[in-house]
Amino acid sequence: MMNHLKEHLQDQAHLNPESMSMTERQFHLFLAHDFDNDLLLDGIELMQSIIHEEGGRVFSDREVSQMLDPLLDRFDTDRDGKLSFAEYMMSL
Repeated sequence: MMNHLKEHLQDQAHLNPESMSMTERQFHLFLAHDFDNDLLLDGIELMQSIIHEEGGRVFSDREVSQMLDPLLDRFDTDRDGKLSFAEYMMSL
């Protein structure tokens, strides 16, 4: 996780992941995958996060569905098809 976070924060020198709490680190990883800046992770953003974490591995449609559907079913408490930061933290 630390290398992944450092990669995302490399152009933000004022942020030091080593001095952050675990929640702060998770928040910055969440923001790094929130490409439309709506403070929510939709299915595409969640998938991009998984792909990035897996080193760019390509997943079949079935694999994507098997990963995302249970994740959203369990943690998307307001059923908007996206994860807020609070919902995201529950999924960890």
